Amino acid sequence: MRKKEYDAEKTDKVAIGLIALNIVIVMVFIMCFPKQYRMYGFDRQLAMETFFVAILFLGVGGYALWLYKRSSKISRYINRMKVTGERYTGWIVKVEEYEVYFRGKAYKNTYGVIVDCDIDGKNYKLRSKPLYINPLNKFATGKCSVYVKDNTYVITDFDYKNKNSIRTLNVPHILIDVDEKLTIKHLDDFTNFRL
Repeated sequence: MRKKEYDAEKTDKVAIGLIALNIVIVMVFIMCFPKQYRMYGFDRQLAMETFFVAILFLGVGGYALWLYKRSSKISRYINRMKVTGERYTGWIVKVEEYEVYFRGKAYKNTYGVIVDCDIDGKNYKLRSKPLYINPLNKFATGKCSVYVKDNTYVITDFDYKNKNSIRTLNVPHILIDVDEKLTIKHLDDFTNFRL
């Protein structure tokens, strides 16, 4: 199984933390419910607590499902492209670091790569979708794979460093300030990435 590399595949750690906290609240309620029921019966207070916890459980459960589907949809698309697409070897020639600003304040840094690839005798310079990993720190060389199907492409299979690797990616690095969000939220944003 390939490593998750793209921003769109990454699950939000804050959201996962909130989901875990809400699951703990629901579990504590479920464990305490029998004791409360034996002591007071199903009174108005217990009914209100049950209603609140049920709404919390359904809301958080729905959000968790949406979050999982959003990130796994992109992973499935990339894996499908690896199976059905034509594979070409590409080389990273440039790394772009996007400093994303939200309402005038620095929000996050994300990365993209420019890949040089020969596809059926024609040379392309292809831009990746935003990556959440820093290519300069994580990749040993600039070698990667470009999968093409119906003029859409996906860049993946990067050459990662291992613990014994001393090689490092040595390409130009450009810092770009961006005011809008770069995170991909929909699969269509990925499939519209054409040659």
